[in-house]
Amino acid sequence: MARIMLAWELGAGSGHETVSLWLADLLAARGHEVVFAVHAAKAARSKAPHRYLTLAVDAPHVAPTIPDPGSFAECIEVAGFLDPEALGTALRVWERALAQANADLLVEDFAPTALLAARCLGLPALSVGAGFCIAPAWAPWPGFRHWAPVPRERLLAAEYRALLASNAALAARGRTPMGSMAELYAASAPVLTTWPALDPYAHFRRDAAYLGPVGPNTLPPPGLDALRPVRDAVAYLRWDPSGAALPVLQGLARAGVNTLAAVPDLDAEARQSLDGSSVAIERWIADLAAAFSGARFAITHGGQGATLQAMAAGLPVLVVPTQAEQYLTGERIAALGLGHVVRPGAPDSELAAAINALQHDTERFAARVRQFVREQQDACVAAPDSAGDWIVQRVEASLG
Repeated sequence: MARIMLAWELGAGSGHETVSLWLADLLAARGHEVVFAVHAAKAARSKAPHRYLTLAVDAPHVAPTIPDPGSFAECIEVAGFLDPEALGTALRVWERALAQANADLLVEDFAPTALLAARCLGLPALSVGAGFCIAPAWAPWPGFRHWAPVPRERLLAAEYRALLASNAALAARGRTPMGSMAELYAASAPVLTTWPALDPYAHFRRDAAYLGPVGPNTLPPPGLDALRPVRDAVAYLRWDPSGAALPVLQGLARAGVNTLAAVPDLDAEARQSLDGSSVAIERWIADLAAAFSGARFAITHGGQGATLQAMAAGLPVLVVPTQAEQYLTGERIAALGLGHVVRPGAPDSELAAAINALQHDTERFAARVRQFVREQQDACVAAPDSAGDWIVQRVEASLG
């Protein structure tokens, strides 16, 4: 049996680790030894140490010079990819982690430095995650901020800097330089844990393997359509410094929407402002599938974990994004008539209109969601109940 490292480096959402833990359990059941490598900045809230040997990888992150990234190259600036010296330092840390783990295979989720380190060491790698977090094998990498286009010259400059830094590291280790950054992910046989229609790079991928949403509790309970909703809505939101969640919760309360809302770390003042309202606040929802099965629509920030899980349960979704990846998901959902997207700072009237539409025209939205899920699942490489078997076979084939 093999020793497999699962790496998570960038991204704030817990959905990254949720998928990796699901995969780890499957691999461990097959007799493989699993080691997690989590960037030190995320180690404090990682769930992996409770179940698997976990390395806190203290690779330096740099202060980004690009506040609103417009391409994958700009997104990974924080990992040092636009600075040869910073990238070289980070690579050495990840190489030590791979050596310490004595890994036979790297499985990465938004861990580009770990992926480059594996290439430097000649270690096979597999990318598993949502579409935004796995760059396409396309040169140059496409921009994604179509609502606020970034000059092509800027995007090309960032990618060129990333290529120079990456190739300097490869050359220093006697490895063949890449002709473009597209080669970094082309060699990692990506598996997308999303649906094609919600992958922002779908048009730039060749022979992509879409698995659809996976993880514990991603399958809706049997007889879902026969279950009677017990709440109007379930909200799964992160409490962030911008306070983006609070106006949404207050809007639901003003509309009298009977809501179960999971908002970790909601402060006492915000919680008090909702006392006695139709919105019940919890720190966590252990079984989202069960919660969604008893609701009529969902509210999320647009993270693909909870958002796709709600849709798999047949629910339309109100997306209130806090960053570009989430906005891309919400915008696509709205364009397909599967829900609404309301950007932070939008007028209360816009939020109220979106809540009203989902509250009073739920069945029309839900019918579209159910049809959409059926069509998207048909485009995936495996049915939901066989996704586990499929991904284990893919991992084992990657071992060589």
